[in-house]
Amino acid sequence: MCERVSYSKLKDTDFFTFFNLSEINRIDQNIPRNSKTILLKPGGFQQFIDISFQISNDQIFKACLSLDRNWIGDEKSINPFAKDITKSFLMALFPEGLNQEFKMMLVQGIWNMKGSQDRIFCIDEVILNWESSNPDIKKFINIFQGIDIHHEIDFKLLSIQMFNEFDKTKNSIWFHLNLSWNDE
Repeated sequence: MCERVSYSKLKDTDFFTFFNLSEINRIDQNIPRNSKTILLKPGGFQQFIDISFQISNDQIFKACLSLDRNWIGDEKSINPFAKDITKSFLMALFPEGLNQEFKMMLVQGIWNMKGSQDRIFCIDEVILNWESSNPDIKKFINIFQGIDIHHEIDFKLLSIQMFNEFDKTKNSIWFHLNLSWNDE
């Protein structure tokens, strides 16, 4: 059974505690669903990371992770901290029971990603580039590396969107990962 993630349960996850997430603002909204937008920052790298959740009755219906594109890196070198928070965001929020194979391919694809100039020494045996066998996973990885601009996929319960966009207020390009829960 696929269930939405509650904000109160998310606060008890490793994602929330490991990255030392703190609420910096709550904005009440009437539309949609008498919701609230909760803005968060991690304990470190605050200038490079924005996280927000839109909730209604404690249920998350939209989750956004935004990272400074320069901080992530590119196809030559990928910041391991950017990979870590992105894969952890997906692990914490992707609903159990909803296409777990796709979830694991995307998470492992991001975690195993390396730039052409990165030096990685694996303790465990890792199969690299297997995620290329799924065109959606490959597109998402290309966006994370800054090669492509936008891709999204829609499951019955959840839509996943990744894109790179110029932020006028910050005067730089930012990567966005949006998870939106669809009405059942």
